[in-house]
Amino acid sequence: MTILTGPNELPDKYKPFAGRYTEQMAKLTKEGYDLISITEVMERRLKAPVEVIKAWRDLIVDTGDGIAYNTNGDVIISLDAKLLRGIPLTLPLRNSLQLSQEQWYDLERNDDVISLSAEEVREIHQRGYVYREGIWQPENSLVGRVWKHLGRGLNLSQYAQLIGETSETSKNYGVMKINFDQTEKTFPFLRPWHIFGLSTSRLSNASLSYHQSFLIGVKGVKPEDQTETEFEVVEEDEEDGNFDDIKIE
Repeated sequence: MTILTGPNELPDKYKPFAGRYTEQMAKLTKEGYDLISITEVMERRLKAPVEVIKAWRDLIVDTGDGIAYNTNGDVIISLDAKLLRGIPLTLPLRNSLQLSQEQWYDLERNDDVISLSAEEVREIHQRGYVYREGIWQPENSLVGRVWKHLGRGLNLSQYAQLIGETSETSKNYGVMKINFDQTEKTFPFLRPWHIFGLSTSRLSNASLSYHQSFLIGVKGVKPEDQTETEFEVVEEDEEDGNFDDIKIE
């Protein structure tokens, strides 16, 4: 098992859960953990105890932060997305959760989200931090806005500098690139973010059904504190290219 907690830290403060996202989410919740955020992954890569810091820097981590897509290409980025928690294991699904339009509007009104238009998404896609005029900075203001939201006050230039010190090619190609799902959408849906290892720290959309997801539980949340959500199965054509066969009511 990958060890992520230092010898002088609270025992098992960080615990890995490997497997299908929904199954591992249920396990970590039952054991009193909450799912790690992008911010905390980055913080651990900056200052985890020496005994475990390499593991943190090498891992690709599926997080509890979410990204929702609408049919017109608009996007909502949600911190600690509640709808990713408490999904019943009996429900079949592929990669994502289908949202009703009402739930999209509810998500949009939350305080811990930012909304992006389809045009803004195109300006951000596959862009990140670049080394310019001797410092690491966002490639454009929209990239900076997304990372500021997901970083929750973290010193992002310091983090990019760390990547630059550990990756010889980073100054040529950039780091912390943000990748969006660019396929045509037939309904609104929600997926988790995952963050690649330190050498790129690229952001992409995780799959809820992939059998080799890697989640990290953070100790301190009781199972009864988790919000339960009701779900309804929606039959979908397996060949239609859509991501999901769960609808949230």
